[in-house]
Amino acid sequence: MRNKKTKQREGSPWTGVWAVVGKDMADHLTSARMRILELLILLTAGATVYMALQNIR
Repeated sequence: MRNKKTKQREGSPWTGVWAVVGKDMADHLTSARMRILELLILLTAGATVYMALQNIR
């Protein structure tokens, strides 16, 4: 009779997940669409602060 040895995973199966998530987020956050979105958000925030300062005076 043969003694079958089953392979067992060492460590967690989630070990490399954060590396993949980090790379995907870096790809998304440095895309042209995201840069345009960031610019629009900054312009909107700047305009809001400017208008608020004008109303305070």
